[in-house]
Amino acid sequence: MFKKLTGAILGEDTGSQTITGWITGFVGVVFIRIFIEQFSSPHYSGIMAIDAQTLVEYSLFYLVTIFCFATTVSIFTKQKSCRVLNLALYGLPIIFLAPIIDIMASAGHGFTMAYIFDSHTKLLLDFLTFFGPFQEYGVTIGQRIEIFIILCVIGWYVWVKTKKTAVAFVAILVTYTMLFMVAAIPGILYTASDILRPHANETTFSFLKESILESNIPVNTLNKTLLYGSPLRMFELSFATFMSQIFFILLFIADTTWSWYTHRKILKTILGNIRAERVLFYLSLIILGAFYAYSITPIKLVLVDALGLIVLALSWVSACLYAIHTNDLADIDIDEISNPDRPLPKKAITPKMMRDIGFGWLVLSLVGAYIVGYYPFFMSIVFTSAYYVYSAPPLRLKRVPLLSSFLISLACLATMLAGFFFLSPNKMLASFPTLYAVGIVTVLTLGLNIRDIKDIEGDRKMGIQTLPVVFGKDGRQVVGALLALSFLLVPIFLSFYTLYIIALPSAIIGYKLCVRQPYKEKYIFILYFTFCALALLLTFSLLSLLK
Repeated sequence: MFKKLTGAILGEDTGSQTITGWITGFVGVVFIRIFIEQFSSPHYSGIMAIDAQTLVEYSLFYLVTIFCFATTVSIFTKQKSCRVLNLALYGLPIIFLAPIIDIMASAGHGFTMAYIFDSHTKLLLDFLTFFGPFQEYGVTIGQRIEIFIILCVIGWYVWVKTKKTAVAFVAILVTYTMLFMVAAIPGILYTASDILRPHANETTFSFLKESILESNIPVNTLNKTLLYGSPLRMFELSFATFMSQIFFILLFIADTTWSWYTHRKILKTILGNIRAERVLFYLSLIILGAFYAYSITPIKLVLVDALGLIVLALSWVSACLYAIHTNDLADIDIDEISNPDRPLPKKAITPKMMRDIGFGWLVLSLVGAYIVGYYPFFMSIVFTSAYYVYSAPPLRLKRVPLLSSFLISLACLATMLAGFFFLSPNKMLASFPTLYAVGIVTVLTLGLNIRDIKDIEGDRKMGIQTLPVVFGKDGRQVVGALLALSFLLVPIFLSFYTLYIIALPSAIIGYKLCVRQPYKEKYIFILYFTFCALALLLTFSLLSLLK
């Protein structure tokens, strides 16, 4: 038994692991820790801190730290595999230790666990003295012992693998530095802000409270009844969401760094399959939705709102990647004919691996959208659902002409509404004109058939009845005509007929791009981006003349 345990610690018995299983095990351990912590770090009100905001915040915190640990150990031991990350999961139950020690050390009263709110030179002193002097509020005795053990284990593991004491010591120092910076995010943010723009007679707590409550976090993520209830409770939940957004961004950085070092070939394969034009198309819809919300109800924007917009963008990139993975898994036979350079036909990645990675993207997309707001979260579910029933069996509605593009147009509308409701203080659906929603769906249902042109041969062989397949040799002309019509309908739905100055040439160019040989889809996306940019420029120009 001891030999087997030692083997697991050394990474020799980590076994095969799937992303689904890893995430499930991780969440299970974290939730148990949260449960024990309710007794060791009781809330002042006596209420258990098990709201969704706190659960997500804690989960992201531990996920970020795990990837930081795994990246450090992988680099110092030169292990380019999942072994270290799997080992981190096996060692994760050590987080049970801190609350248990605190309960025992406090004779059952507990100590309040909290981030480090010190700033400036005091923050540096905390770093040099292993989280500073002990107080009943902050980094507790149990946490310090837990962290000390983790650092010792990491140092020992690196030494076992390298036999170099200096390397092990540096690994410990790097790990401690990263962990301290994660724990001291509030103090670091205040210090950085104070250096750039000095705050008079302001503490870290008051600075964060003002910044967060002035942002759209409370309006987007909290039940309206809390806005009129306890101000302190409202701030606590808003702060949890704020920290979750920071951790979400840090997770992307840490995950990408670890993947680049350990699985560079797979990461390049995934990034090379990202369909950049389509992802940028959806991000532009988010920006257009947010811009429209701001144009009809200008609100005061703070830096925290930019943080939320970044999270929303990363969430949508994740949703797009999940949709791409789902589509590629369902279209292997088609892609072998029409897109042989994609990962699955090239056998650059296995279907099982793509399915597992896709599940990871799905989790990231939903978590990211949730911490931005309830409306973006629901829109993310709609987006993913539309793409799933479009691509995957048993429905696989991409086989039905026009209905398939209608589904994608709904995904586009949901994307724009995610950006709109992220920034709009008015959460009533009536704040977004129904005519605009109908116009978006109509225009995109007509225009999005372009996506089927490149897959004509594969769709024809597999019996997928897209418009280019149904109309045979005239298929491109039909798709081109519908694309042209979609441009011409935009001024009508917007009741902005001056826009025909741009819409008419765009319609002609779009038609020619559809029928030209060889067909290049990216040129149509360039046309779309150009059309949007010129339309906005024309709008601003006319508004400035009317003033």
